[in-house]
Amino acid sequence: MMLANDSRGFALGEIRYLVNPQRPHHVRRPCDCGDPSCKVWHDIKKYGEDHLYEAVFDQHPEVEFIVDSSKNIFWINKQINILQKAGIQTDNILIWKTPIEYANSCKKRNRLSGWGPRWMNYHRTYANIIQNWRSLSYSELTNDPTNLKSVCNYLDIPYFEGKSEFWSRKYHSFGGNPSARVHLSDGKDEKNEPLKKNQPDSKDDNYRKIYYSTIQDASLKNEVETFSARPEVSMLTELLENYDVLRTPNSQPPVLPTDLKMSNVKLNLLKLKDQARIRLGLYKYKRI
Repeated sequence: MMLANDSRGFALGEIRYLVNPQRPHHVRRPCDCGDPSCKVWHDIKKYGEDHLYEAVFDQHPEVEFIVDSSKNIFWINKQINILQKAGIQTDNILIWKTPIEYANSCKKRNRLSGWGPRWMNYHRTYANIIQNWRSLSYSELTNDPTNLKSVCNYLDIPYFEGKSEFWSRKYHSFGGNPSARVHLSDGKDEKNEPLKKNQPDSKDDNYRKIYYSTIQDASLKNEVETFSARPEVSMLTELLENYDVLRTPNSQPPVLPTDLKMSNVKLNLLKLKDQARIRLGLYKYKRI
């Protein structure tokens, strides 16, 4: 939403779930613009999975660039191939958290179990499948929102003072981070109830601010230090740091260390597993 904070930008959110629902709330989801009669996603969905971006450009002629926040690696790779064949430029920015930041986030969501393998598997798989990308440190973006200017320069999109204040515009984004969407409301949470004084992201605390929360959990830090000491974790962290868009803005594809490469058999098995999840989701939550 920061990047799409522009009259020529369009934030899709996690648009993958519009056509590949995995949870009940992915079906018949109200538009984040707040208008219950909004038909933006209804109209876009009719174009089909392979033409979602074309639908946005067709129906919104003022739009020059689109931001898709979908995290699924196979979706990203598929859409890159589709867009490139259509002559549409694609750029990939991977916003990443360090192991301690990710573990802390998982703990807050009661998903701490298995956090280490999830962190390792996602970033390693991403680096194996997506051919050309740059990373962006979550902490550097949130500690200093002016770093957004460097990202915009890399993407060749306009930057202006206040661009990080994404809440200044209306969005039709589909899904995404619930905490971020709170800032789009007028001091209300997702159930349209007033934010309480001590509630995270409240007006009296971090409402409509870009902020970074310092991690104080000593026991969690000890657990993460053990995980981070593993050679493959250190190697992957170094890869992400070396190809940070703030430091390496050139267009050369990242060079993946041999020890981080995955076999085609492994990647194909992961793809089959992802396809099975898609089919199960479509079976459970039929497209409407």
